[in-house]
This record gives sequence, C-alpha cells and structure tokens, in this order.
Amino acid sequence: MNRIPICVLPILIILIFPVSNSEEENVRRSLVQFMEKLSGGNMQHDPKWGWSNTSDPCNDTWAGVTCDSKSHTVKKIILDEFNLTGTLDAISLCSAQSLTVLSLNRNNISGLMPKEIGNCKHLTHLYLSGNKLSGDIPDSLSQLSNLKRLDISTNSFSGQVSGLSRISGLLSFLAENNQLSGTIPDFDFFNLEIFNVSNNNFSGPIPDVKGKFTVNSFLVCLKLISKHEPKEEKIDSKEVITDISSKHSGTSGELKNTGNRSEYSITSAESGVASSSLVVLTSSLVNELRFDDLLRAPAELLGRGKHGSLYKVLLNDG
Repeated sequence: MNRIPICVLPILIILIFPVSNSEEENVRRSLVQFMEKLSGGNMQHDPKWGWSNTSDPCNDTWAGVTCDSKSHTVKKIILDEFNLTGTLDAISLCSAQSLTVLSLNRNNISGLMPKEIGNCKHLTHLYLSGNKLSGDIPDSLSQLSNLKRLDISTNSFSGQVSGLSRISGLLSFLAENNQLSGTIPDFDFFNLEIFNVSNNNFSGPIPDVKGKFTVNSFLVCLKLISKHEPKEEKIDSKEVITDISSKHSGTSGELKNTGNRSEYSITSAESGVASSSLVVLTSSLVNELRFDDLLRAPAELLGRGKHGSLYKVLLNDG
C-alpha cells in the first residue's frame, strides 16, 4: 500500500484551506463599481486614491477604507466631504460582507436609498447626513439588526419611518431636516442615547421618551398669549406636532447621558447643542416653562412659515 509522504501533507492542507491575505477579487471589483457610481463617474485616477481593479483595498491604500488586520477584509468606508456627486449603489457595496461602518456625510449624493442596503448585514454605523438623498426610507433598513447609529439628517427623505423602531439595539437616530411624515415610532427610548426628528412633517402624539430627551428633539415654533385674550377654536398640542422644526438652531438631539461611545460615532450632536433653545424662552414670562407644560397647554395652529408651523399657546397661569 502506497503511503503519502508526511512532508506532502502541509502542501495539501494549504491547497484545501488557502489563507487569504487580501480582499476577494469579486469584492474588489464590486467596490470599484460602487465608487464609480458614488463619484458620479468622476472617480479620481491618482494612484494615491486607490479604488482600482489593479490594487487591493487592504494591502494597498484606498482612500477612506479601513480593513481588518487579521481577516484582510474591508471593515469601514469613511468618505466624509469628498465632494461625491453620484448615487448610492448598495448592491455593489454590500458585497463587502464584513463592512461595519459606512460614512458619507456632507457630500452631494442624490437619488434614493436602495432597498439592497438591507444586505449589508453587519453594518453597525450608517451616516448619510448632509446629502441630497430623497424618497422613502426602505423597509429593508429595519432588517439591519446590528445597526447602532443611524444618521440620515439634512436630506430630502419623505414617507414614514415606523419600521425603524424594530431595530432593538439602536443607540442614536438623527433624522432632522427632512420631509418625513406619519407618526413618530415608539423607539426603545430607554436604550437611545441621541435622538432628533425635528423639522419634519410628523403628526400625532409625542412618544414617551422615558425622561431622556428635552424639547430640543421635538422643537416647535410657538407664540405665547394670555389666557384672558379672546379664545378661538383650539386644538390639543399633545395630539398634533405637525412640522416640528429646529431649522433656526441647526442642532441635533440632546444627549442627556452619554454612556460609552462607539469606536466611530460621528453625529451632528457632537458639534454642540449650545445654540439650541425654544423661541419662547426669550420671554421673561416663561423662565420656568417645562416641556410638559407645553404639552398640556391648548394650542391653536396659526399657519406655516419657512421655519415650520406657528402655534399660539394658552398657559394655565396666564
């Protein structure tokens, strides 16, 4: 009986279980296609830029790309302020199954958020703030069970976001300055650290935020009046929060208890909240005004302006 020499066994093992020290070729090609569409066909050809079929994102230098040092797979793509003017190709992007962080803040990316974004199963951080994205938020986004931080603020998204409340581990959600509508979902506010949905077209009751967030996350434009003025037809301010707006302050959700931050947490809340305040707080009559007082007070919708809806509110103490 012939025996295979022992010295041959390591060679056979290597052939059967090859060790990769670079990203797979199909992933590289898909990522290059992703960048071509993201850049609007204006992808840089400088060798320092990388992002080509003849180089590797992990062994060579690709702008904005971070790889896992052990698995040699793409973990993060951070392309903030790269003047990208194309569209988001999630089909190509999500071929990188190890991707955990995607940050495309402050570019000029347009078009829809594709439903295929739900195929990026390992995403923990998704930052799309300050672009020109529009349309509905795809339901597939709620399938990203590992997602911790989501920032879609300052775009032109519309429709409802009810499905996002199914992401149980979400730590921050920033969606201010869009055209979102419907009711505000009942997120796990006990778990959330940062939250802002101001300057949208939401309606319905403000959810129970478990005492974690101030009025900055639900800003409205108000006009105080005395209870002795002639009364007109009123609506309950707790039932309607149409077009809640904070465009005048440009701030994000206030963080009451920061806790432990993620390894990569670029949120607009970190740029500071010092300038955020209710317009009504400029009056000496309302120094002790609390958010609960506003919710209980009857309010009348006066009209809409460039900063949102204008109400006049009658406080119990006049």
